[in-house]
Amino acid sequence: MDAITTKACDLRWFADKAAAKIFDDIGYCAVYAVGPTTSDKAKIGQGMQLPARLVSIQNAHWAKLVVKAIQWTPGYLFAERLQRMVCELIECRRVRGDWFDIPTIMIDQSIAICARKAGIKLLSHEDMLASVLAERERRISLLAP
Repeated sequence: MDAITTKACDLRWFADKAAAKIFDDIGYCAVYAVGPTTSDKAKIGQGMQLPARLVSIQNAHWAKLVVKAIQWTPGYLFAERLQRMVCELIECRRVRGDWFDIPTIMIDQSIAICARKAGIKLLSHEDMLASVLAERERRISLLAP
């Protein structure tokens, strides 16, 4: 069985419960931007249970949404702080609530600038997936005779 599948908003996610449980144990939390492919509008958010959150956002939006940017932090408090800093940095581009009119490259740059300023270590989505799957393999190897 493949360990990764595609979930809401084209986000690659864990296909098996063991990997999802390890993800929960590690406690990664994302700062993300999600929006329609047809415009630069994007919602900036943070969360741990991203697939469920993205389904909720998609259900409230008329256009198909995709993840435009995503970076993972070591935990919820880091992600919450980073999201707040990013939203303050791009305040002049705010449309309403957590929605901004901003090109994806500027979102990526804003996240990187704020993380560097706050000393928050970031993981790309692919690195986070690889980290969880490596931990899964490590735990499996401990069970082998």
